[in-house]
Amino acid sequence: MKKYLTILALILTAAFADSSLAQKTEVYISANSGLFSFTGPSASRTSQINTDYFLSAPLAREVTGYTNSVLGKLSGLSYGISSHIQRVSRGNFISGIGLSYEDLRSKVLIDKVIVTNNIAPIPENAVGKTILSNRFVNISPYLGYRIKRDQISLDLAAGFDLGYLLRSYEEGKAETVSDRVATTSLEREWGINLDVRPKLQATVQYQRTGVFASYARGLSNYYNEYDGGDFKATSQMTRFGITYRVTR
Repeated sequence: MKKYLTILALILTAAFADSSLAQKTEVYISANSGLFSFTGPSASRTSQINTDYFLSAPLAREVTGYTNSVLGKLSGLSYGISSHIQRVSRGNFISGIGLSYEDLRSKVLIDKVIVTNNIAPIPENAVGKTILSNRFVNISPYLGYRIKRDQISLDLAAGFDLGYLLRSYEEGKAETVSDRVATTSLEREWGINLDVRPKLQATVQYQRTGVFASYARGLSNYYNEYDGGDFKATSQMTRFGITYRVTR
């Protein structure tokens, strides 16, 4: 954590150093969508919903439970809003920092429902999915370079997201071959509250309006404090968005 704070301090120093070195200060507001998922040996494409309904389980048509491995390798549709401030030097070098709120969603397919009675688990093949929604507030420092021709500019930047996890919530539904419906809707807790993601971004801008794309790969293991095995899953995010420069 200390090294990321050090990098953040260096970028802030570069961004807000002697104003005589800066050609101009720019402020932007942005909106984005994107594809968020997990990678690593403990991330899953398919999983099962575990339920616990004892004696009535064989007769119950609707059951509830939790998703066994909910950190999905498949992407859900994510969205976010942000604002950032940056300085562009006379040599077209960029330094800046952004603040954003995002709802990042991953998906796992459900191929089985496990109902437990007082004798043994009852597995049933199923079709469905679970969406895991992770809500973050991000601080995103970065450095970059601007390529400009006439009124069109291309900004290439590298930095990282410091994502503070506000809430993690799963919601899923699956129907078994016996027409049993299993649902899940509950809060999840992980071994982290800060997701650190190195990021690359490209922004094309015409006058004050632009579009951008970025890719971020997480370093933080969501199973960091889990016992009972060597579990590892980290995040990844591809963003697409629009941006508008508030300042002239």
